[in-house]
Amino acid sequence: MNNAAGLRAVRLMPPHITAILVACLVLILGSGASLVWNVRDIAAAKLESQQASSTLDDLRALQIELLAAESTQRGYLLTGEATQLDAFERTRRDVASRLGRLAAGGGAEPLARVRTSVEAGMNALSEAVTLAAGGRPEQGLKLVQAADGRRVLEGAEQEVAALARFHHDRLLARADLSSAAAVAAARVAIAIDLLAVAAILLLGLYMLRNVQRRHDAEAGLRAANDTLEAKVATRTQQLSQLSRHLLQVAETEKAALANELHDELGSNLTAINLDVTTVMQRLKTSEPALAERLRRSLELLHETLDIKRRLIQGLRPSMLDSLGLCPAIRMHCEDFTRRTNLPCDVDCPDKFPAVDPAWSIALFRVAQEALNNIAKYADAKRVQLELRAENGGAVLRVTDDGIGIPADAADKPMSHGLLGMRERMAQLGGRLSVTPGESGRGTVVDAYVPFPPGTN
Repeated sequence: MNNAAGLRAVRLMPPHITAILVACLVLILGSGASLVWNVRDIAAAKLESQQASSTLDDLRALQIELLAAESTQRGYLLTGEATQLDAFERTRRDVASRLGRLAAGGGAEPLARVRTSVEAGMNALSEAVTLAAGGRPEQGLKLVQAADGRRVLEGAEQEVAALARFHHDRLLARADLSSAAAVAAARVAIAIDLLAVAAILLLGLYMLRNVQRRHDAEAGLRAANDTLEAKVATRTQQLSQLSRHLLQVAETEKAALANELHDELGSNLTAINLDVTTVMQRLKTSEPALAERLRRSLELLHETLDIKRRLIQGLRPSMLDSLGLCPAIRMHCEDFTRRTNLPCDVDCPDKFPAVDPAWSIALFRVAQEALNNIAKYADAKRVQLELRAENGGAVLRVTDDGIGIPADAADKPMSHGLLGMRERMAQLGGRLSVTPGESGRGTVVDAYVPFPPGTN
């Protein structure tokens, strides 16, 4: 059935198309046979050229190694330095290895003469080195300077040069043969190209029938991609809303915990402070030792009160709700300086716009996280923090002169702090960037968040 369908398709073709197909078939068979022979000849020529080129490279390298051997040998005879001796020994081993490679590559009488001459010359050099190493450098020099002023390796170098010329001429001859083969291959390629043009024209007629099918398939694929992108966008929006909700819940819980620490723990510690102070005052005269111990306990209590205050400020700074964003940031920077002995310059206008608490806490958390990172990793000497209203939003910039931050730090799996800062800004329609300092040292954290509607 398939053969019958093929015959019917041939009958349906125009006569000139059928003639072209028959001619193409004849050309393909003839070109195929010619191509097989050309490929075989080219492969053989390529292999022979590679062998000749490799042998020629080894011979040229052998010439350089012979010169190096003679140079290092003379250097050792004249100076007696161990480095010259080591260099000579390395070169001698290289020469032996090179002769082995040449022998493995094949070659008849010319290579045998080269090997004999080189080995004789190297033995003479080694004998002179042995005399020098045995404390008789003068005899070694005499041995080198013998033979009517001729160099020890001069004969070996001439043999190597002659063999190199032989292989060079052989390589050129093979190149001529390869050129002829390339011309034949080019002719075959031209015939194949003509055949390909005819085949392309014929195939083009049949491919037009599949264009509409392809367009239909692409339209279906685009529709599927649009559906997938819509689902991804919906899921991304859901995840963003969930993340914002979790941040809001976390801030609410932090505020509740801060209030509880302030109300319950604060009042208890204050009462303990008053009682201990009263008892210490009464025992100063009668029991000075106990009074001193109470004084130390009172100092620990004051430190505990300070820790409690820092915890509350870290959870939810009271000044953020009572006085606003700028005073809260100033207070946090002062506390940062007390804890780290790192100067922190704050540039924040007194009349900064009063913004929604969600915007204030987001900017405060970015400043807090940036200062924490500086204290942990930056090894900085100074910090600058700037907060200003610009382009309908708040711009927060934290700059340090520390060791800087890698460019891919924000993409690392454990960079939760940087990712958290970016997420806070993104949820409010803002952005955050972390870049190197202007002089290439330090880090600049830039955060921008637009003011919510209704902000003065």
